[in-house]
Amino acid sequence: MLIVDNADILMMQNWEHVLTVFENLHLQPKKNHDVDFSRVRYWLLDGHAKYYRQTLLFSRIPAPPINSIFNKYCQNYAGKCQLDVLKTTRYQIGTICQIGFQLGQIFHRVECDSPLDLPKVRFEFFLEKILPKFKDEMMSHTLIFIPSYFDFVTIRNYFKKNDISAMNISEYSDKKSIERARYLFFHGKVHFLLITERFFFYKRFILKKIFYII
Repeated sequence: MLIVDNADILMMQNWEHVLTVFENLHLQPKKNHDVDFSRVRYWLLDGHAKYYRQTLLFSRIPAPPINSIFNKYCQNYAGKCQLDVLKTTRYQIGTICQIGFQLGQIFHRVECDSPLDLPKVRFEFFLEKILPKFKDEMMSHTLIFIPSYFDFVTIRNYFKKNDISAMNISEYSDKKSIERARYLFFHGKVHFLLITERFFFYKRFILKKIFYII
């Protein structure tokens, strides 16, 4: 039995480690280590262990990486089942309409033919449709919240290359860098502040003087 508990929390750490564990399950040892093979079941020697392993995945939220593991690595011969508890509890009620302050919210649909192309298409959409509207001086104090660290690096490098006024904070930033970025953003010395989702998840800093969020 394999249990992956709090999979959503593992996504905030290093999901590659989880994938490495799944990729290395049930591999055949290169040495026998003095094993008495008469006591080993034949279906294990034939490499069928993955079909008899029971896998339990728990997460507070649905997410593509978790679904990918469910579809790729859960191969029990008896089948598999996905239970969405959120639809049967009070948590099914959305919170987007329960914001304390009346805020204008705009959603954009990004058309993409393949999930593999999504990072590139989303980045191009951001540069062409979103960023130009927020470069104006009237749109200062804009926070850009970026879930993926890879997207964060891409946007950070683009801002540096094009000399766009911005500070950036990630989960790898030290305390001095964080305080400097917060100070410059609060006093309007920089136009944009870039932060990663993992930074907010781990640090929980209060960021003030935010007028717009992307």
